[in-house]
Amino acid sequence: MKLVNALITWLRGLHRGYKFAILLIAAWAPFIFPLDPLFTGVLMALTTAIFFVATGRKTVATANDVRVAREDADGER
Repeated sequence: MKLVNALITWLRGLHRGYKFAILLIAAWAPFIFPLDPLFTGVLMALTTAIFFVATGRKTVATANDVRVAREDADGER
């Protein structure tokens, strides 16, 4: 699981030009491989999924995390 999280973090840290190149692979796949529709479909689906993972939302701190951090800063225990 840590490997998957590290991979997603690495993908999200890429420059937006590389992310756009991933999407272009999906867009040009039917023109590059017109005689192999199964491979083309799999390639398009895979690169589109990678693009959406790479451009997805960052992790957001929940209200509970913020509250706990604020309580720790108070120093009252």
